[in-house]
Order: sequence, then structure tokens, then C-alpha cells
Amino acid sequence: MSDWFYLSGYAIFTLGNGDFAPQEGVWQIMTTLATGSGMLFITLSVTYILNVLSAVTQKRSFASGVSGLGEHGTEILLTSWNGEEFEGLELPLNTFTTQLNMLTSNHKAYPILHYFHSKQPVQSAIVSVTILDETLSLLKFGLFNQSHPSNTILKNARSSVESYLETLQNSFIKPADRSPPSPNLDTLRENELPTVSDEEFTAALADIDERRRTLLGLIESDEREWPSQGSE
Repeated sequence: MSDWFYLSGYAIFTLGNGDFAPQEGVWQIMTTLATGSGMLFITLSVTYILNVLSAVTQKRSFASGVSGLGEHGTEILLTSWNGEEFEGLELPLNTFTTQLNMLTSNHKAYPILHYFHSKQPVQSAIVSVTILDETLSLLKFGLFNQSHPSNTILKNARSSVESYLETLQNSFIKPADRSPPSPNLDTLRENELPTVSDEEFTAALADIDERRRTLLGLIESDEREWPSQGSE
């Protein structure tokens, strides 16, 4: 019996026949099929692992890029505000949108990617997606239109976040049973950014409450804290 395992192992792992040779006929065919399946199995396994590792690297790159601009949406906006407009914000938004679309595609192709967790919050894609979406919500609903970056860029970025959430929500997460803290507009006002009223902003956030609760559910599933500068 050990000889059978020895020959099978050699064939499946494409090492040859070892010290044995199959008899003519069906055993030669079986040995050939075993070698072929072994090559296919090893090739697919190595390819899958390499692609997953590449996706993990892209995931961390996206997270580092977002967190490098700020730990919450308010900080990102203050960093890019030059007193009249948001200077240099459109380029990173475009970059983050492209990276997030790639991350979403990777999650669809390799669901195991969801189970790779980073110890540091700055390398957590889940936290960074939340930071990005809160930044976009502040831009779209918390500030007057004339101060916005391009509406096309905002719409594209928000769409990429929505696609990411839909992908994970179908398989891994559920919305939280409560709403996350609302961004505080006071810090933006203190720095003379053109904000809307608190009432108008609160009403706008109510319209996207399901989306924000989904983000909170995602944060909690990863055992993270909601990235917030302050709450109202």
C-alpha cells in the first residue's frame, strides 16, 4: 500500500514516477492524468495565493493613502482648504476611487480577502473607506455647492463606496442597529469653510442613514472604532 501512495505522490506533485514504472495500459493513463491534475492543482494554487497577496498589498496601499490625508473627514477637508477652495483634493479622490474599484473587484474574485485584518487602523481598508465616505458626505451635504470639487468626481467616488458596501453586505455584513456619530460642522465653521446649517446637514444625513449604518456595521465587524473628530 505504501508503494501506491509513493507513486501517486510522485505523480501528483509532478516529480516523476520515483523508483516505479506503471504497467502498460490503464495504469499509464492513470499516471498521466494524475500528473496533469497535479500540475493544474499546483499552478492554480500558486496563482491564487499570489493574486490574494497582491490584493492584500493593494488593500493596504489604499488604506495608507486615505489615512495619510487625515484620520477623519474634517481633517482631510481642513488640510486641503486654502481659504477659498479645496486645493489638490480632486487628484487623491480620483486615485482613491480607482483603488477602491479595484479593491471591490478583488473582493468579488477572492472573498477570502475579507478575512485579512491589519493590526494598525491606518492600514485598515474598512476604516479608510469610512473616512473617505464621511469626507464625501461632508463635501456633498455639509458645504455649499460652490466650494465643492467637481460633481462628477464626487458622484464617481460615492458610487465606488456604494459598490464596495454592496459587495460586502451581500456576503459578510449587516447594517448596525443604530446610527454612527454625525460629523461636527463647528470645526469647519471655525476655519471659515462655507457650511450649511446644522438642521439642513442633519436632514441630509437622515437620507443616507442606511448607508452610514452599513459602514458602522462594517467597522464593528472588524472590531474598530468609528473615525470621528467629534459628535453632535
